[in-house]
Amino acid sequence: ECPLDRIKSEGDVVEMEKQYTTRLGERRWFHVNLTAVLDRRGQVASYMTVAHDITSRRQLEDEVARGRSELLRSENKYRNFMANAADAIIITDPEHRVLEMSHRATELFGAAEQEGLVGQDFFGLGLLSNEDAERVRAIFDEMIRERRPRAFEARLAARDGRTLDVECRAIPIVNGDQVEWVQNIMRDVTARKQQELEKDLLLSISHAIKDAPNLEALLQQALAGLCAIMRVPIGAIFLQNRDSHSLRLAAPTGLR
Repeated sequence: ECPLDRIKSEGDVVEMEKQYTTRLGERRWFHVNLTAVLDRRGQVASYMTVAHDITSRRQLEDEVARGRSELLRSENKYRNFMANAADAIIITDPEHRVLEMSHRATELFGAAEQEGLVGQDFFGLGLLSNEDAERVRAIFDEMIRERRPRAFEARLAARDGRTLDVECRAIPIVNGDQVEWVQNIMRDVTARKQQELEKDLLLSISHAIKDAPNLEALLQQALAGLCAIMRVPIGAIFLQNRDSHSLRLAAPTGLR
């Protein structure tokens, strides 16, 4: 099915993971975000494509899924693998209790070590907001019930005070008709999300330059985008009179 047809039938954004062959003949996986850019009449004028190379993540998923049972027979090799994995790996049981996690996972969560996390309910660790925790728990329950992998994004509140955007993939490991454990792979995509926000801001400013009726409307739209990127609830732009040097509030947002 053509992605452009999916945009027309499903909305103005299509996300997919697809494997392509490079000019050098190498097969690589990409996460592709295809967005329709509309003109003033609401018609599709062009398409914007953003692609991220996720080959290493897909290879890691395949390696973990294939190798955990085998690696467990070689404790030293398995521990070395968990200590040096580039992405955060969290192994949980079907009741969401943490069985073990990689060194990268403890770093991502802002924890000094994993001892205080292992054995705990993942959703009781306080790493997710109440809204995100409820949504992600529903995704996990559906994954276990249907016994198929799920991919999603969430925002983590690390124990060291950082707020992170993470891309997650939860894979149930099934024995017979029962889920024995769940392999969760998390990747920090905070920088990528920031880049996407900046891209959206530039696109918004571009539209505002063409459509804004006056300078104040243009500044208001630009300020709203800046506040979103900086993740602050309020902001303001002041203009200074060249002659009197007095300040005038030109573009407030979140202010009353």
